[in-house]
Amino acid sequence: MSVLKHKKLLLLSDIPPCTNYTGGLVVAQQCRFLPPERLCAFVVLNPLLTAHPAPDLAGLETLTVEKPREAGTYLYGSLPIGTAGAAIVAAHMRRTRGAEILRMAERFAREQGVDAIWAILEGQVVTGLAAPLAQRLGVPLYTQVWDPLSWWLDAHKVDPVSRFIAHRSFDAAMSKSRACAAASWNMAEEYLARYGVRSVPVIAGHDMALAQAPVPRLHGEDLVIGFAGQLYATDAWESLIAALHRAGWRIGGRNIRLTAIGQHYPPDDLPADRLDYPGWLPQADTIRRLAEQCDVLYCPYSFEKPREDVARLSFPSKLTSYFAAGRPVLVHAPEFSSPARYAREHGAGHVCGSLDPDRVIASLHTIAADGALFERLARNGQTALRRDFTLERMRESFLDVLNT
Repeated sequence: MSVLKHKKLLLLSDIPPCTNYTGGLVVAQQCRFLPPERLCAFVVLNPLLTAHPAPDLAGLETLTVEKPREAGTYLYGSLPIGTAGAAIVAAHMRRTRGAEILRMAERFAREQGVDAIWAILEGQVVTGLAAPLAQRLGVPLYTQVWDPLSWWLDAHKVDPVSRFIAHRSFDAAMSKSRACAAASWNMAEEYLARYGVRSVPVIAGHDMALAQAPVPRLHGEDLVIGFAGQLYATDAWESLIAALHRAGWRIGGRNIRLTAIGQHYPPDDLPADRLDYPGWLPQADTIRRLAEQCDVLYCPYSFEKPREDVARLSFPSKLTSYFAAGRPVLVHAPEFSSPARYAREHGAGHVCGSLDPDRVIASLHTIAADGALFERLARNGQTALRRDFTLERMRESFLDVLNT
């Protein structure tokens, strides 16, 4: 079905459709797939974030409320209160501010005449709202998951009691879901088995007009490694930098250079004359720069045991940008991870499944020295882009979920 069957859909999210955050860009694109008069949004926004609204979505009926603190609170003033104190603080927030936000969301949804909810399960607050709100309104719930909840809870140092409650809320939302928009094929398979909920991979797509034609060779005498986006897999990155230092920043007689595009300067001790850091760039400019100035595009994923769920279930949005750039991709990730599995199944990237610096160097050398492999990886990446990561494919998958 290519049109939305519901009369009015409520987007429940902690990020609005916007132009300056990755999640907000994805939300904005999904909002564009829906008739504007049949969508409204209830956003629980971190007060430290300043979202720049997408101009073409300015007419979206939206109620934004301030998100309460989700990170673990282990100090009362300057006094340490430990995990027990943190759990008490979090419980007080849920009973007071959490209950108030639920009432506000219910009132807004009823005023809007909502007959279904699209909830993006990110963080404790929105995850805790989803099932109770759907129950109060008596409407179907559709969920979307970008990352396992464990990643968020670890990153925000949430206390054990609150973690248990958050996981229970996630399980309740998934069990109540009519369908789930999953972050990867791995996640869709696992959530179907775990919760019995129909799960469809909905992965950020690209306008094919942004795609660059693959060039089947290195650009010049240097080997330029490109990276774009947020860096979460610091263990993989440190392995790459250690490998480059060990190789003296040369592979196969070529000097190695790095181009890193993103909001944050890359970590570690990097020779200034080997790094090009333009900062954050719009998506179209990022893809063009990767295509025109880089030879191999680097996609790291964490090898850390506590992040096994993330590696297995999430999917890096940067990978689709890399495919659009038309350059071969080095996927530096555990063999069981979703990007490694996808790259191997479709021949769309060379996988290095080890943190051993010698293995990293060998992988880079293989891509740079084997002309046929270089060309095949770039070509297969664009084939994958056209098959799985276009805006049309994203739209079809998203509406497939909402029309379940």
